[in-house]
Amino acid sequence: MKVSVVMAVYNGEKYIVQAIRSLLEQTYNNYEIIIVNDCSTDKTYNILESEIALNDKVKVYHLDSNKGAAFALNYGINKASGTWIAINDADDISFKERLEVQVNYINQHSDIIAAATHIEIFTDSGIANPIDQVHQNYKNSVKSEQVGDELYKGVPIIHGSIIFSKDAFIKAGSYNTNYKIAYDYDFWTRLIQIGPIHIIPKVLYKYRKNNQSISNVYIEKTSSEFLEVAMNYIVKTRFSGPPPNFAVFGSKNSCTHFLSIKNNTNFNIFFTDYGEASNFINKYRKISKLNKIDGIIILGTSLKTENLVTRLLKSNLIQNINYFTLWTGVE
Repeated sequence: MKVSVVMAVYNGEKYIVQAIRSLLEQTYNNYEIIIVNDCSTDKTYNILESEIALNDKVKVYHLDSNKGAAFALNYGINKASGTWIAINDADDISFKERLEVQVNYINQHSDIIAAATHIEIFTDSGIANPIDQVHQNYKNSVKSEQVGDELYKGVPIIHGSIIFSKDAFIKAGSYNTNYKIAYDYDFWTRLIQIGPIHIIPKVLYKYRKNNQSISNVYIEKTSSEFLEVAMNYIVKTRFSGPPPNFAVFGSKNSCTHFLSIKNNTNFNIFFTDYGEASNFINKYRKISKLNKIDGIIILGTSLKTENLVTRLLKSNLIQNINYFTLWTGVE
């Protein structure tokens, strides 16, 4: 099985050499490395044209204008000769046995179309802080059979840790270049409708937490793209027929932010509420008797939303079927 490792990079001079070297040290031999330089303005071009790129396994492509990571990844995958595609972000590190373990796993699970791995989060200063540790523990706690459900509320997969079938990539429709941040999340929601995505319970990838990344700097943009993708996934996989009606609960800011994505999705908002859980439940019960509500969207994490989830559970409503809890980044 030939694997093509695809990397998109923009202004990656600080970390790109370390990322490439981790790939050149792989214990698996049948692979190539495809690097797409998304018109970097720093020293990335020169680094990629230096001796690090002279290895026979490395192929470098330079775009003449900045297109975004989704475009660059699609470009690289289209150039790939491998039947399976592995992703490695330009500031992260793959353990040397990563590809070997993933290929062996794929050979033992012929029904799957993708396999991610457990991760280790780190920063420039070393080990991740307690919040990042919680994030790492969550990613590494998700089991393969939970991936589909977890996609209703978040992103259980670190992008750079995955390997997927090129055929499945084509069937799923590639990365959506309209998304500058949530292109990976959007792709997972479409890929899993093609076939199973597994998570290998072994740490094989080091994910660098960078507070200056685009997803951290532009939190409202991140939130908008996430919510749009999440709602498209919910509507596509849980509802059929005409656009469903939702009751939405959250803070005033999160509800206002949620309303801003409505034009890009195929659903209706019947009412929003940013009051108390008990008031929302009463209003929902009255309206749902008229068959006006198809589902509930709960935004953010707060004591109020926790109280609402508790009440919904007592009402025998089921998460990811009757109600959905979504991260917003806006409280």
